Amino acid sequence: MLTCNLWAEQGLANGTVGHVHSILFDSGDEPSSSLPQVVMIVIRSYKGPTLWFDSEGIKLVPITPVKVSWEHNGVKCSHTQLPLQLAFAITMHKSQGMTLDKAIVNLGEREFSRGLTFVALSQVRTIEGLAIKPGFDLQRLMALSKGDDEIQQDEARRNALGFCS
Repeated sequence: MLTCNLWAEQGLANGTVGHVHSILFDSGDEPSSSLPQVVMIVIRSYKGPTLWFDSEGIKLVPITPVKVSWEHNGVKCSHTQLPLQLAFAITMHKSQGMTLDKAIVNLGEREFSRGLTFVALSQVRTIEGLAIKPGFDLQRLMALSKGDDEIQQDEARRNALGFCS
């Protein structure tokens, strides 16, 4: 999964998921002690140009290390890293705003925060791409829509404390 916007207009945005095809190091570099020069990724949603294809003609997208610089207490700092992270599993919070072709969703024991179940279930394009594991009681979903009085009570408490809704 990409961890920053590299070229969002072409499909390389924070949260975009792909598959690692190959990892390339400079000749003589030890993989255990240096960053790769490039990681070739298969990203099906990528719409931009490329010079590289796999053996089946699928586009490969080169992802190179990114250097980020900042200043902290007058000291110039920087780090260089690949803008990638493993995404075998992601949280419901991370999935917000994403559109997924397939997902296996674990809703947990209870609704941690109102709306998270909706977020988790609504990120998948089709019902065929959604699996819920382990199963859950339908009454749990039905109960989510019955909490309007709780919301009003919660808003009244926040207003009394001076918080904005």
